[in-house]
Amino acid sequence: MEGGCEMNKSNLRINYHIEIINDAKTWDKFVKATESLNAPHSDAPWELYTNRDFDSFEKALEYYMVWYVSDECFDIKMWEQIFIDNKMVYEEYCEPHCCTKSEMRRIIDIDTYDRLRNYDMQTKELEKSNELMSGFIKRMGKQFEEMFNKYVKEIANE
Repeated sequence: MEGGCEMNKSNLRINYHIEIINDAKTWDKFVKATESLNAPHSDAPWELYTNRDFDSFEKALEYYMVWYVSDECFDIKMWEQIFIDNKMVYEEYCEPHCCTKSEMRRIIDIDTYDRLRNYDMQTKELEKSNELMSGFIKRMGKQFEEMFNKYVKEIANE
């Protein structure tokens, strides 16, 4: 191959490595350990992180993003790693831009708020309709109330 690198692709592997802390007790241990170390970042107790590895970028990204926006995630990190002959030859830390998390949460919050507001309006309309129906049935007299109650029981038994 001219001007390039010949390589047996069977010896090439790409891995997506994710480290996560998603429980408060472990996070507290991590914070206390790093505070008491008063040492460089590299001396932090990384063994407290749960590790996941993916050979599919799509699956890694899905896992990462679900936890990235979760309130239950205290910290998450992802690396792309390239191995040749089972030796790591390249590793890159993958992190969204600093504002991404808050922007995603803001969009999710707006969407959730809109849906809740619509549900609230629908609930109020149904409650008003039920009140009107109940008032109408009572005005029609005892016979209509009994007919309605009988109808409701029949429908419930179907």
